[in-house]
Amino acid sequence: MAKRRGRPSKVLQEQILKQDAGMIAEHFLRYPLRQPVEPEFDPYYRRILTGDLAALSDYCERNTTFDGSFYELIGRLVPLRHFGATEQIISEIQRGSAEFDSGRGGGLTLPDWVIYQHWYDLLEKHCQVACQFIRGKYKADPSAKREELWHEYCDAHFATIPTAGNPQSELKTVEDFKIWGEAEYAKSGQTPRRRGDALYDLVEKFLLHHIVPRHVFFELAESNRRSDVRADRDKRYCHRRFVSTPSLVARKCACAMVGLSPSSVSHQKIGAK
Repeated sequence: MAKRRGRPSKVLQEQILKQDAGMIAEHFLRYPLRQPVEPEFDPYYRRILTGDLAALSDYCERNTTFDGSFYELIGRLVPLRHFGATEQIISEIQRGSAEFDSGRGGGLTLPDWVIYQHWYDLLEKHCQVACQFIRGKYKADPSAKREELWHEYCDAHFATIPTAGNPQSELKTVEDFKIWGEAEYAKSGQTPRRRGDALYDLVEKFLLHHIVPRHVFFELAESNRRSDVRADRDKRYCHRRFVSTPSLVARKCACAMVGLSPSSVSHQKIGAK
């Protein structure tokens, strides 16, 4: 019988934290927590931004109740579990705090508002970039097709990520990735559920590569044109009216991932938590 694997030694844990600290800190510098960060957590957050991941365990040891900024940061770490340091941090928090329920789905369970806000924030940033790309292309060529723009967008913005521990490391090219995305989206069906389903996995992997999935891109590109005589004569970009904004598309997708109704989401209330 194989011996049950125990927890890594303290030395190995420290090595893992140091190995991934820079990339995790870079992620939060690029996608910072909502401001202002709550006073109790702020000094620990500043340490994390310098690559000191031990700040999280220090915070947990010195506090019996956790504030909203801490919950938000943990929510931001969950989709980064391909980093060994992130997996280690989350496991330690689960073992050390009864406040986190690991029974549902066998993983860290956070309040829905934390999960939603994390994905909305990331999606909204990437939707803004995609929207700017789409409008620029339509301005240069009003007759451009969404499918053409989608391929150009992927070629222009697709970013590679470290392959170590990356479940999609077998996808060697952007074309492979697009094919995988289409197959994964087909699995999500019409009623996507909360974290762990095909839609969640699809969005997570695409955002890691700094692009939005195809169905999100197509929603951003959907538009109506004025049908009056002047618009028929003048096909300039200014007569194109887009159906949705980046914020609306991001909200719809994030709600579908978490299992919330878009009409039930209040950003004012969420931000106040």
